[in-house]
Amino acid sequence: MRIDGLTGLPTREELALLLAASTTPFAVFFDIDALVQLTHMCGYLSSDDAIIRVARIVRDRAAALGYPVFRIGGDEFLVVLEGGTHSQARAFARSVLTTVSTARIEYCRFDDPSRDHLALNAVVCRVSPRLGSHLAEAHDWFADQIWKAKQGDVHRFGVVADAGEGVPPWAF
Repeated sequence: MRIDGLTGLPTREELALLLAASTTPFAVFFDIDALVQLTHMCGYLSSDDAIIRVARIVRDRAAALGYPVFRIGGDEFLVVLEGGTHSQARAFARSVLTTVSTARIEYCRFDDPSRDHLALNAVVCRVSPRLGSHLAEAHDWFADQIWKAKQGDVHRFGVVADAGEGVPPWAF
């Protein structure tokens, strides 16, 4: 099994293997909001610590429900809710965002002094085995869904972009 060295989570290669052998599940994509700002201000050690802490929260919440979680990018995670429903995916996304918010992971931002804690954003969607071979394309789609949910407001955070019924082309 391919495991990410920083977070201890299975990697995107493991995600591709799982999806190849599964039905079409719902998934929740998580992205740390503007982590690049923390890296610019405090360096990679601080941003790595934030990634590790968020990964633990996502992993623990997913494990409690029997959902596998994968690190699919720098500060991005995907949780597969195989056999789950759209409403379960929404509820799971909200619970993880709330848990991260409650953890109050320090994250001062020079570009937005009102922000003093790290935030997470999520996208709820249906996925298929094709996602494994389209992760780069999917990453852009996820980012676009988050941007739309923020309605262009870069200072907005903690959003759940719900694309559960609007499936992207690579999901079929």
